[in-house]
Amino acid sequence: MAVECVCLLAQEHVKFRIPELHSIASIHGINLSHDGSSEKISPFLKLKMPNLSCCQQILERSMTVRYILELWGSGSSVDELVRSLNQYPPDKMELYGNTTFRINIETYNKKISQGQKQEYIKVLSFLPLDGKVNLNNPEHEFSLLLDFGDDNNAATDKPCQLFFGRLIGQGQRHLLKKFSLKTRHFIGNTSMDPLLSFLMANQGKARPGTLIFDPFVGTGNILLACAHFGGHVIGSDIDKNLVQGRGCKSSRANCKWKARDEVMRTNFRQAGLEQLFVDAIIADASRSVLRATPIFDAIITDPPYGVREGVRKLKADNNSVDTPYPAIKLGRLSDVIISLLHFASCYLTLHGRLVFWLPVHRQSYDDGLLPLHPCLALVANSEQTLFRHISRRLITMEKIRPHQTDVTLETLTGQNIGFQSMCDRFRDNYFSSPS
Repeated sequence: MAVECVCLLAQEHVKFRIPELHSIASIHGINLSHDGSSEKISPFLKLKMPNLSCCQQILERSMTVRYILELWGSGSSVDELVRSLNQYPPDKMELYGNTTFRINIETYNKKISQGQKQEYIKVLSFLPLDGKVNLNNPEHEFSLLLDFGDDNNAATDKPCQLFFGRLIGQGQRHLLKKFSLKTRHFIGNTSMDPLLSFLMANQGKARPGTLIFDPFVGTGNILLACAHFGGHVIGSDIDKNLVQGRGCKSSRANCKWKARDEVMRTNFRQAGLEQLFVDAIIADASRSVLRATPIFDAIITDPPYGVREGVRKLKADNNSVDTPYPAIKLGRLSDVIISLLHFASCYLTLHGRLVFWLPVHRQSYDDGLLPLHPCLALVANSEQTLFRHISRRLITMEKIRPHQTDVTLETLTGQNIGFQSMCDRFRDNYFSSPS
């Protein structure tokens, strides 16, 4: 039997919230319907789920959902809320009538006094909650959500939307403390924020039984999030200092050189996930050393943008087998992205996902100029604003048909001329645009 719910969403990375919900629902085969969009600002989102266990499956992975309520009633005024609550089946309410409980009040876009909160709670006194109030350790929690509109400069006097329901459970935001970079043994200058790493892992549908690859692995933070969700992970990087670590300058405060154990594997051991870490190899992402066969269920990565980290690849004329570390030259960002799409079409399993960051100059960005590949379909495109003129977009693509041998790297390059022009101007725009 379908269940109506309401989510309280986190107020950060707003444009990532709906894509994450859809990706998690896709993992579990949940038929999800809701009343929001990726542009929705309000943290309150009404959902219709097949059953309560589906809500738990969402909560077990979500980083953008704070908690989910089983919706008992809603309305655009207090009177409407009361009428809605009176229509909720009494037998369902009575299941919680003789248990200890607590009622929380959450507001959006306006703070209200403790006295005002008590007035709202008095309105709910007709509910058949006859058990004792326990503020510290209740058997059940209920929440009243008050929405005072989206205009930060002109909040409404009275809430324009009210929701009341029983707490089903909380999301996974507690993981942000466990995986904080402050406690990480091995970090780098461009280590990915833990929240974004988990969002990427959810977009890539990391789960037990999957093999996930990061061709620009760096310090391995993205793969660490994927491993937490049960995926086996493998990475590569052209920078031997990141992969091997020893004898190199440390990124940690007050440390001149990296310790012997300051390597990627140590972070997995620290998190209790070493058994899911396959390996990290030194390799040029544009020249795959792997056998050309679909082996990865997801490719999740953050390519270098040419700003803090250079876009590097091997020199074409330096292929001597006697050189342990061949010479490296700078490349173009557009070449990296187009090569990544070509790589994904070859190595992803059918319906596997490619998830990557694309830096853009906001004024010159155009959805119509995103890179295209006949084997890959766009699933999500979420923007993270970095500065007034600069942002980056988390692009999620899914492999929809087997690799086509007639689609070569040269063919792709010719089909994405507009993208190349937009992409290769990014570095100049970054340094010329005012912050």
